[in-house]
Amino acid sequence: EKLVDLMSRDKVVAWGECGLDYFDKNTRGQIKNHEKRELQRRVFARQMDLAVSLGMPLVVHTRFAEEDTLELMVKHLPENHLVHVHCFTSSASMAQELLQ
Repeated sequence: EKLVDLMSRDKVVAWGECGLDYFDKNTRGQIKNHEKRELQRRVFARQMDLAVSLGMPLVVHTRFAEEDTLELMVKHLPENHLVHVHCFTSSASMAQELLQ
């Protein structure tokens, strides 16, 4: 509730940074723990829903989580919602999907 209050202030221009980061710094690969991934998915979905309800653009961070990021964005964001993917190290096909 307090976060929504803060995000509703006039000076706030976007919601973020939020998203999915499945990078495991111990293995230098992708997080395998299902519970950790599911927690990130739930939080990201909630953040997108709040951004939409407030009419705010979304600043997205995604790393080692392309498929889940796209799946959740398609499910939770209207087609015309403004999005900025600020930490983009993914594939050209991911970029094409984001542009559609």
